[in-house]
Amino acid sequence: MTHQLKEGDNFLVIQVNNRRTVDAIPAMTFDWWNYGGITRDVLLVSVPRLFVSEYQIQLDRHLPDVVHARIQLSEPVAKEVTLSIPELKKTVRLTANTEGVATADIRVKKLHS
Repeated sequence: MTHQLKEGDNFLVIQVNNRRTVDAIPAMTFDWWNYGGITRDVLLVSVPRLFVSEYQIQLDRHLPDVVHARIQLSEPVAKEVTLSIPELKKTVRLTANTEGVATADIRVKKLHS
């Protein structure tokens, strides 16, 4: 929303819709009363212009020694990204494509549940 801000005071309006649908939260049936409105804290977070907007790390369904990683940057830019998974003792350098997406298939040893 940075491009919407103006010098000086700004005013932010939040609209809430608690309409229940089959394929959304809240669904048609759930285990709490659907009062509506904002019931939890809302934070406005300041981030750098370029940041990791989404990521996914997933075990391969068929290969027990492979982990798939996908990183999406906030802008469509080719950029080097470092992925670190301390629990696996793995650090991998990836290069995002021009869409800002970096992917990797990481081989791991002695992976167990």
